[in-house]
Amino acid sequence: DFVKSMIRQYEYYGYLPVWQLWGQDNYCMIGNHSIPVIVDAILKGIPGIDIEKAYEAVYNSSVISHPNSPFEVWEKYGYMPENIQTQSVSITLEQAFDDWCVAQMAKSLGKMEDYAHLMRFSGNYKNLYNPEKGFFLPRNYDGTWIDLDDNSRHGLTEGSKWTYLFCVLQDIPGMIDLMGGPQAFSDKLDRNFEEDHYKHDNEPGHHYIYLYNYCNEPWKTQELVRKHVKLNYKDTPDGVNGNDDCGQMSAWYLFSVMGFYPVTPGSNEFAIGAPQFSEIKIRLKDHDLLIKADNLSEENKYVQSVFLDGKKILKPFINYFDLIGAKEIRFVMNDRPGVY
Repeated sequence: DFVKSMIRQYEYYGYLPVWQLWGQDNYCMIGNHSIPVIVDAILKGIPGIDIEKAYEAVYNSSVISHPNSPFEVWEKYGYMPENIQTQSVSITLEQAFDDWCVAQMAKSLGKMEDYAHLMRFSGNYKNLYNPEKGFFLPRNYDGTWIDLDDNSRHGLTEGSKWTYLFCVLQDIPGMIDLMGGPQAFSDKLDRNFEEDHYKHDNEPGHHYIYLYNYCNEPWKTQELVRKHVKLNYKDTPDGVNGNDDCGQMSAWYLFSVMGFYPVTPGSNEFAIGAPQFSEIKIRLKDHDLLIKADNLSEENKYVQSVFLDGKKILKPFINYFDLIGAKEIRFVMNDRPGVY
């Protein structure tokens, strides 16, 4: 129903909603994040959606200019120059992800020319990474960089250069290589959390906790899941530590206490974290999925092994279709960090 409503708005306005208020778009946000919602629903096989009309909506919304997103600038420079478009770093990073999502749908429909075109745009994030400074930074149309201190929001939306440092959902291996490989990437992630740059109360960084899975240190993800479930969610009137935009804070909590998280919408892949309840039951279409955490305790916050319907999972990722087809996912917990 959400997807159908978004498509109806596309038919009326000519592009998908960016951020609507009082029945009209006020463009107070950036990118076009109706796109990943629609693409993810279709690639998960959600029934009742006109797929060709949905593709028309996501594709045209990617290649049309609207406030905060001049397409001709995106195409010409391969990034949003700050002296043409404010919030340029955030827009570049978020729009590159949106374009990747459209590319995945194009590929699924056999539209390979569109796929190649949009995949090129999805790599535009690389054009704002300053290897000398080690951050994504704003850049003018002549290529000159604008340096920022840790607290500056110049070129950014609701955050600092740390808030957006790891905001490449669609090409995490490419981002890791850009930052010097797995160890250098892990070290930068460590700084993000240890120096208190991580802001759980805003969406751009919600997936950061799960990025240790991609650099062979899943136990750090498990530690941080435990920490931030306790720190940011309490059973008090002000118990959700942040603005629950479109249910984002609540969704992070629900996924994280179950033990997995959709880092990259449109990929059908969940990154495994660490369950926070000994048993959770999810009612699916025609059966229940039981999530069990054996030996879970205050000390046993680490995942020793994971079994899906009795079959051991050998990497910290799980496919959506495997998950919803299963009847049980069982985590074996212990008190020792390690790679399972």
